[in-house]
Amino acid sequence: MIKYLLLLSAFLLFFNPKTTKAQDAKPFKVVGSIDTVPGASYYVDYRYNPDSLVYDTVNLDENGHFILSGYITEPTTISLSIDNIYDKNYLGNWRCYSFWVEPDKEIYFEGLRGFDKQIVRNSETQRLSEELRLKAEPLSTQLASLDKKIRSNAYTEEDRRVYDSLARERDEMNIQFIDTHPNTFFAASLLHGYIRNDPSFYARGERLYNKLTPEVKATKKGQVLQELLRKQLSVQLGEQLEDFSLADTAGNSVSLSNYKGKYVLVEFWASWCTPCRRENPNLVKSYNEYKSKGFEILAVSFDQKQEDWINAIREDGLPWTHVSELQNLWNSAIAKKLLVTSVPDNFLLDREGRIIGRNLRGEELNQKLDTITAAD
Repeated sequence: MIKYLLLLSAFLLFFNPKTTKAQDAKPFKVVGSIDTVPGASYYVDYRYNPDSLVYDTVNLDENGHFILSGYITEPTTISLSIDNIYDKNYLGNWRCYSFWVEPDKEIYFEGLRGFDKQIVRNSETQRLSEELRLKAEPLSTQLASLDKKIRSNAYTEEDRRVYDSLARERDEMNIQFIDTHPNTFFAASLLHGYIRNDPSFYARGERLYNKLTPEVKATKKGQVLQELLRKQLSVQLGEQLEDFSLADTAGNSVSLSNYKGKYVLVEFWASWCTPCRRENPNLVKSYNEYKSKGFEILAVSFDQKQEDWINAIREDGLPWTHVSELQNLWNSAIAKKLLVTSVPDNFLLDREGRIIGRNLRGEELNQKLDTITAAD
């Protein structure tokens, strides 16, 4: 086997979780078979712990069997794919087997050709995952069909409305599952996705976290949840948005604190973000209507190429100040600092720099600006 370990912590830079194990790491083993070409190779990835990814390969024998082993600190998902998505030239439509493994467990896996079906035995976390998947399958099927239409721009407003309604229904199903399984690692993993990706979920997230058992809270995932909630509190309505300084298009440093005394929309976007570009004409109208009333926009781009960034500003006619690290969303320090996980996103701040709105768009933004400027 060939092994590559991507480490997100400098301390772990030369640590190999397969040959060396930390005190809290425990072994796992997958005894598997895949109904495909004998001798085929599959790329493998999984998290050794919350801060590090393990990359591996498995080779099937002449009967389609394989054995995979390693060390993990807590339950984690393993992906098996015939495509190396970490190759910078990869442009395919990634498909994989994905299943949960657990420390100190021997897991039995069977995969059918085409990634259409898998059977996993002796993994309690996988059993819970499969239970929820089957319960949500009718909703997921409808959502997948609508998602295909939306991605191809062949959708109606009714399609969008139905999609949003179904997505909310599925979310509620997931949240109910978390609520009724507080003693499981799987519940903590589900909760992590909601807290990480949705700042407005803070209040419900805190309640659900508090309901988790002490044993689940003590896991590394539980500790990550606690830290996420602490950070989420800092970007809730009424909180002061933390100051930052970034370079503008000319390379000059611009600080958020320079805007104190103004109503400012901190807008996160990128030239490659279609919804962002679609929203820009609305932002231009809002800016022109309210700038005389003390309204400003500070746009933070997640473009990596300055040329793409500046061309988009010019093409969309965006007259306000623009700043960027020239880093993508996933590598951006400011995104991590302010818990921005997708674009478009924004914070509306009052004259003292306190958050009074989040992710406001179109008429919703204008109504908020009407209200706050009328009160001056």
